[in-house]
Amino acid sequence: NVTGALITCQTLVVAPYDSTNIELNAGGGKLAEEFIKFDDNRNIGTGQSTTQKMNEGDVLVLRGSGSLQDLSGTLIKSDKPILITSGMSETAIPLNSPSQSVITEMEFPTDAFGKHFFFTPLINKDSVSYFRAFASEDNTNVYRNGELMGNIKKGGGADFGESYIEFDTWRKSSNMKPATITSDKPIGLMYYNKFESRSNTINIYHRDAHMLQIPSIEQGVNSAIFANPHNHSEGEVLF
Repeated sequence: NVTGALITCQTLVVAPYDSTNIELNAGGGKLAEEFIKFDDNRNIGTGQSTTQKMNEGDVLVLRGSGSLQDLSGTLIKSDKPILITSGMSETAIPLNSPSQSVITEMEFPTDAFGKHFFFTPLINKDSVSYFRAFASEDNTNVYRNGELMGNIKKGGGADFGESYIEFDTWRKSSNMKPATITSDKPIGLMYYNKFESRSNTINIYHRDAHMLQIPSIEQGVNSAIFANPHNHSEGEVLF
């Protein structure tokens, strides 16, 4: 809710190759009874499907028809590799927080989903934040530290509570601890950071709204190189 207006979320699909065929099964948005609108006047509502042909360099921008539309839970399939990014230009987590931020994140493909996740609370956090778990298969149970958080009924192409669920990163704010998220079938796990007003600290990143894709333990590797922005003199631009 920015200056009295709600800003729509959006998802971008990028095609690196010619003759890429996309199949889209729409999620989210049933509560608002809105649609994903296409340039050729197609209106695709929650649970409905459509196709789209893309060529090299094409960017398909998906957004709802109004400010309450949530595309979460949408399943996108293609016959050639694609890239997907989701986010919002201004958002507050939760809605009535006094500060808004841009949030954006790459989407993992469903074949990178896993059954085991480990999450450590961000430093100096005073309150719990939120997870959303997305399933690639029907009837998926999700657990936080062994406690059942919910059952995801449908693997994509449905609304909140059907193709994805939402729950806290920890049961209460006091004595926050790391969380182990597990499931009986593969899931994707997205973290949404809750805004905190910390007048006694500098304006640091972990207090602002942001979203973060959590990789599963199954995605772990033996070696990795980090590209980490910092106030350092190497390079042409300082961060």
